[in-house]
Amino acid sequence: MARKNLSQNCMSGIKLSINRGLELSFEHPEIANKYESGSTLDELAREYNPLDYRLSHSVAINSIYYCLKRLLPNKKLRKIGKEHIRRSGVLNGKLTGSVNGRMNYDLGLGIASLKTEDFQKSGRNLAISRGYKLFEAETQKTKYGKVNENNILLS
Repeated sequence: MARKNLSQNCMSGIKLSINRGLELSFEHPEIANKYESGSTLDELAREYNPLDYRLSHSVAINSIYYCLKRLLPNKKLRKIGKEHIRRSGVLNGKLTGSVNGRMNYDLGLGIASLKTEDFQKSGRNLAISRGYKLFEAETQKTKYGKVNENNILLS
């Protein structure tokens, strides 16, 4: 593993995180149960690390992580972390967006239900609504190729 030259502030933040995590693991072993039941590192950091001039939010989160590393086996900690990430994706719409998009496609709803002509027409209407002007002539030659009002570039 390559060694990095860390600043004095970084080193003191890491030491403070490790020391505070060790203290928390002795004082509050229930942190592991709360993490397993769904509390995030951020929520636990806000609950167990009082506002202190020495602790930035990232140091507080890292101290909870070091506490959990001491209280839980590494395999279990990874499994719970992956579950938290998956749950966060569901709550924040990343996963639900893809699931709903697939459901709309299967049911033929929304943009998936448009035929090619309707899709092109809605694209032209969108361009007009944004202030773009469509070509009036049948076909115009540009340095990129031939262009008409239905297709932007003709090969």
